[in-house]
Formats: sequence, structure tokens, C-alpha cells
Amino acid sequence: NDTTQTATSIRPGLQAGLQVCANNDDYFSVSVAAKRVLTATAAFTNTAGNLDLSVSSPTGVAQQSATAANIERVQIPETEAGNYTVRVWGRNGAQNGYTLNIEDKAGLCGSCSMDQDCGEQGARCIPLMNGSHCGRPCQNSNQCPSGYSCFTQFGVNQCYPSSYRCP
Repeated sequence: NDTTQTATSIRPGLQAGLQVCANNDDYFSVSVAAKRVLTATAAFTNTAGNLDLSVSSPTGVAQQSATAANIERVQIPETEAGNYTVRVWGRNGAQNGYTLNIEDKAGLCGSCSMDQDCGEQGARCIPLMNGSHCGRPCQNSNQCPSGYSCFTQFGVNQCYPSSYRCP
């Protein structure tokens, strides 16, 4: 799993007991459906070696987390369908053990049965006319996509379709 071409295929969930060797990046591939929330988290002890994390979309657009903390996290709030590449590497050639957690949860208007099914922080599972679907936290309708409005339901502001039906 040392290149994007030889990335280890994984499913969402916790991958424990992993190790980045000096100057030897780890690559993983995870298949994700469209309009999901993909979160990758690498946890490690920074004082033993600082690790960084990136997630690349099927079209190669990458997001990166490079801090001096014990956790690196990247979240893709609205995925396109396809294989995402997760890369973990040691900063300045560092090596360290780590765990990798991949979460694949419902995005805006994704089907849900409880708040925990929704991937965005603060998103709620909202009953609409065509079933329960994930909202998105908002302060006003300008923060919502076209065709969506910011409504207060159950004391929380959430974006959901102005038609009260998810597509």
C-alpha cells in the first residue's frame, strides 16, 4: 500500500494496528456513493512521530490535515460516487503506529432513522413528507443550497428542501 496504484482496499470502519515506516506513505482506497459525508480520522501519539492525512476524490481533488495534534481528520461533506484515496504519512520522514477510522454517513437529504446516521456535525434527522432525511446546520437560508431553506424544527435550525420533500 505504498502508492495510489497499490492502495489497500478497505471498508468504512476502524483499522487498528497500522504503522507508517520512515519515508514510506500508506495508501488506502474506499468506495463511496454520491452525496455522502466521508470522514477519515488518523489517531496516534504525536510525540512518537507526527503523522499527516489526506483524502483524494475520484477526480484527484485532495483535502489535507497536517497539525501537531494526536488526531488528523479530513471530512468531505458531499461526495461524488467512486473510489477515494486516503493517504497517511510521517512528516519529515517520521514513523509511528496509528489507527484509521473511516466513516461513511448520510449527507444532506440522505435517508436516516436517527441523528447519528447523518454525517455532518450538528445535522439532524428530520421527518419530511417523503420519509426521514438528514438536514444541515444553518443560521439562515443563505447558507443552504438552491431549493433549500433554513427552518427551525425541534429548536434547531436546519437546511432542508423548501418543498418538504427530498429528491
